[in-house]
Amino acid sequence: MRWLKTFGWLLISFFLAHIPASATAPTVAVIVPKANEPVSRLYTSIVSGIQTRLPVDVHSINPRTEAHDAMTRVARANPKAIILLGRPVYDQLYSQLTTVSTVPVLVGGVFFRSGTESLEGIDLTIEPLAFLSRVKQLMPNLRRLYTVTTPNTSPMLVDAARRAANTYALTLDIAEGTTPQSEGLAYWTALDRAKSGEDAVWIMQNTSVVDTLFPRLFERSWYRNIPLLSVSGEHAEIGALLSAYPDYEAMGIRLAELALKRLDSKTPQREMVKHLRFLINDRVRAHLGINLPSELQTDVILIR
Repeated sequence: MRWLKTFGWLLISFFLAHIPASATAPTVAVIVPKANEPVSRLYTSIVSGIQTRLPVDVHSINPRTEAHDAMTRVARANPKAIILLGRPVYDQLYSQLTTVSTVPVLVGGVFFRSGTESLEGIDLTIEPLAFLSRVKQLMPNLRRLYTVTTPNTSPMLVDAARRAANTYALTLDIAEGTTPQSEGLAYWTALDRAKSGEDAVWIMQNTSVVDTLFPRLFERSWYRNIPLLSVSGEHAEIGALLSAYPDYEAMGIRLAELALKRLDSKTPQREMVKHLRFLINDRVRAHLGINLPSELQTDVILIR
């Protein structure tokens, strides 16, 4: 039976290797993992965004048991590009698809692993420039940002953070947390060093350490009047002044745009999430004496 399975994979490889880039319909094959709410809703939003720009053929699969069938169906559909959504689908299909497919394979809804993945598509990491643009609207007098990196922090994220801080004339003070203990201590030290009215602590990469310590970090930030800024949407509900999360439908639109650009160019494209939704903890804002600019009043979600 092993020879039959091998033959099946060879047949799929043949199909995928001969997918014509000029195929007309469906334009894009989207492979998405089956998931429960609320995760399934996020994938649906991404797919809806893609559909606003391109006709799609959606394959909702259990990646562990249906990857083989999905590749067969995609091969027969002759798409112009393939978009993989979610880490489970990526882990099961990406390396096989990129080995045999001649059409672009893009990835969305995945945190790219620094140094180990050369992907095209959109990293779930929130782009610093997009984040700090709202921070400066909310706190025009902000002068310094304290943040913490870990061994898993992408150099691309650090470089982008430095450029973004420079764009908004902010001093970026980066501490390295080489262990979970030193990471937690670095945030604690940042809250002690920061000056009220001038500085903020920026969680630019959420980790399990941050999630565990966040209630204590919030207590310290409240006592010292130091804003916490976070890339985790949930943190605004438990004490961050401002937090952000991806606009998933906009992410889908951007994935479709990247797919179209890729069809016209041989240059691979990858980027962090630029289209964001923001939450502001109104109780924390009032405590810090920060006014809510009129341009933000209808453009953010207020947590009261």
